[in-house]
Amino acid sequence: MQLDSEISEPATLRRLEYVLLILCLCVLALRATYPESPHIETINTEQIVGNDGLSLIISTVLILSAVIWCIGTFVCGKFSYRFSGIETGLVLFLIAAAISISVASNKRAAITDLVTLIAPMLMALLLIQILDSPAKIKSVLFVVVALGAASSFQCFDELFASNQYMIDDYEANPQAHLDVIGIEPGSFRQMLYEHRLYSKDIRGFLTTSNSAGSFAILATFAAIGLFIDKARRHAKEASYAAVVCCGIVTLAVTAGLVVTLSKGAIIAAAISAGFLTAYLAFGKWLRAHRKAVFILCLGAVVAGLAVVVWYGTSGGRLPGGNSMLVRWQYWTSAAKMYAARPLTGVGGGNFATYYPYYKPASALETVRDPHNFVLTLLTQYGPLGLIGFVAALGVILYKNIFVTTAVDSSESQANDDPFRVLAGAALVSVLVVLLAFRPIIMADNLGGGFMVITSVILSLYVVPAIIFSIAFLLLWLSEEKSSTTGHHPGPAMRAAVFCGIVAVLIHNLIDFAIFEPGVLTCFWIMAACLGATDSKSTKYRKFVLSPSLTVRMGLVAIALVIAWVHCHYALVPVVKASAKTQQATRDSIHAYQLLERAAKDDKLSPAALNFNGRLHLQYYIQMSDKQPAMLKQAAQYFAGAVQRDKADFKNFEKLMIVYELLAKASPPEQALDWTQKAYDSGISAIKRYPGRGKMELELGKIAERLGKNRMAAAHYKKAIQIEDSYRRQFRLMYPEREMFSRLGREKYQFAKERIAKLGE
Repeated sequence: MQLDSEISEPATLRRLEYVLLILCLCVLALRATYPESPHIETINTEQIVGNDGLSLIISTVLILSAVIWCIGTFVCGKFSYRFSGIETGLVLFLIAAAISISVASNKRAAITDLVTLIAPMLMALLLIQILDSPAKIKSVLFVVVALGAASSFQCFDELFASNQYMIDDYEANPQAHLDVIGIEPGSFRQMLYEHRLYSKDIRGFLTTSNSAGSFAILATFAAIGLFIDKARRHAKEASYAAVVCCGIVTLAVTAGLVVTLSKGAIIAAAISAGFLTAYLAFGKWLRAHRKAVFILCLGAVVAGLAVVVWYGTSGGRLPGGNSMLVRWQYWTSAAKMYAARPLTGVGGGNFATYYPYYKPASALETVRDPHNFVLTLLTQYGPLGLIGFVAALGVILYKNIFVTTAVDSSESQANDDPFRVLAGAALVSVLVVLLAFRPIIMADNLGGGFMVITSVILSLYVVPAIIFSIAFLLLWLSEEKSSTTGHHPGPAMRAAVFCGIVAVLIHNLIDFAIFEPGVLTCFWIMAACLGATDSKSTKYRKFVLSPSLTVRMGLVAIALVIAWVHCHYALVPVVKASAKTQQATRDSIHAYQLLERAAKDDKLSPAALNFNGRLHLQYYIQMSDKQPAMLKQAAQYFAGAVQRDKADFKNFEKLMIVYELLAKASPPEQALDWTQKAYDSGISAIKRYPGRGKMELELGKIAERLGKNRMAAAHYKKAIQIEDSYRRQFRLMYPEREMFSRLGREKYQFAKERIAKLGE
């Protein structure tokens, strides 16, 4: 990769850039070793803030890093910026996001999703300005590969020990185990959880094996690029020791990819490995005919999509096992969702809310993502959002295909960064994150007793940090054994990084890992490394400005206003509400008051109101002295949550339950009104989730109490139809397993009996 070495920067700005580069690497290290999920409720009650607040804090670090760099360049008096092409796509994506937020049902989820998506993109823009020397790029790649090695260790640990420990813990006390993760015993969710538990999913530090697979792809191709670059320079400049050190780390990272057992990740990596092999073998010919090759590949992609659509529409599924059967259901449901809002999408983070309306009644589970990054963007941000995201990345890939730059094999003179200092700073900083910040954020229960606590700390925190250090030091040693530190990475390195990015895109045509913050951050870091090219080529247009003091102060003011708006509207409300919600889980005495304050802190999120309503409902059910006032308070909270997210069926369903209990606790003259309210709330819920058999059954009971027998029979019949369609798919997917009734055998039989009785 050739780099911009012409711009002379003030020493203060240069030191600031070192700090910001290290900060970005620290964020990567944290996200790569923590299962960050901004739209999933926190399970660990010991955490200070929930998943949403923590994710926004980390994303804010990246956003403010870009803002600080802009302010620093303005203050220094000479603003120099290299246009990468990402800017156009980012602007389009921001416009689409603003439109989708305006129409989103849950606006807080839409804002949070926007922040978590654009933060890594802004980081990539920042890194393209900063990565102006070989030492910086290699330091970044060393961190990526070393984190991949640590993830590989975690995968092997799960394979041989951790997963079996989880199974043993579950079998020892299923009730306590399920209570910790928030699953109701005997429910359909328990069946799905058991299926995942006994399948021994290898997920590394992330949430799923697919996420671990995507991250491993990026680390593996970065390692392969370093190895190939080292091996090609071996004859003249490197020693055998350098090649061996790099090769050991490459094998370790690749083994981690294989161990994840993510079929999509492994197949995608194999396809990209074929591309890389073809480039290494026929690079000159491919470069000479790149337009024809590009058109051929594009045609193959279009033909492949046509075949997939034809096969799916004709057979109702995709070729393969159960995973491909359900993916076709995800995709067809997502297509219906997009068709309902073809211009705006439903809003970022709102897919899970709308999916129950479109999913088939036979589908075994609901999902938060369609398992296809194109459909994810299309359904939530509309076509403009998809175009913006693809354009932001596509311009980097396009320039590396069609714009060639002569590779300078001489040592870099300008911007000759001290590699040892930079690599050492990166190593020490990441270790501080892994050994200090990560334990604070994870807030794991370390158990009791000195030996137990020591063992947990070693396995969870110390050993991964040691593995990271060993891998990093081996890569560092391979660099110290050669004279290539000042050389620009060659075309093979660029090709390997390119193929790694393409492999992740291929993988996420059938999976959802790319939008997990750890994977997305690493993805855009790799894109930034690919995009940090020579300013002398036509890849970049440089914008250099020497503004007056007044203009500089105005620009700094604009940057500060942007930072304030982000903190005031996106960050602070969520963090304050999230912290109070977490505190409420630990303080049962003041939980109601804390949740009320959380709802006031964040006036867009329905989460605190829903939580408070559930607490009041649970307290009423458990208390011996029933107090209808608790139910009325719960109803107010659920109604408030409805106002903040009118598309979510869950709050309507809870209202139905509350009104039913109020009807039972009220005198006869009031009971009818509460029963009617329960029925109306249930109808509102079933409109948002037509395939929920349990709710249809409950509506049948309520309709009977209202004397609406024909409507009751219709609800019972619908419940039976939903259950039968589910059973057919269950038997198709699991022919050898005992049938698990989602409705419940007793309720299923009850519905049939009531249909017969009402028919008489």
